[in-house]
Amino acid sequence: MTELQTQFVLTGPRELRFIVYELSGQYYVPRYDKLVSTASTTGFVSSGALNYKLSAGKRYILGVVVNGGDAVDYIDSLPYGRDVSFGTVVGRVVNWYPNSFDVSSMDMNYVSQMKVVTEAP
Repeated sequence: MTELQTQFVLTGPRELRFIVYELSGQYYVPRYDKLVSTASTTGFVSSGALNYKLSAGKRYILGVVVNGGDAVDYIDSLPYGRDVSFGTVVGRVVNWYPNSFDVSSMDMNYVSQMKVVTEAP
């Protein structure tokens, strides 16, 4: 994975923490994060260059934590497109930035609008 983007309305400067969680047993645990500062904006906000290898057969949650104020994220509800080039989209998690969280935290009725950039192996 070389970049993450998520669609927001940010009414002022914010710090965004782009995070990759990986399923380990019954818990998603953080494996990678990158902090990005951004100005007030509306639209897709980029993580900038990332270097994280997604492995076949593993489950991930790709997320963004907003620091420094509120944000409005764009979401899709069922039926949303589930199939992507590297896997299947199954829902979203709305939560604080924890060290890990249980698989039952998943909301399968909604997804946040994100773009994931990968390169061929």
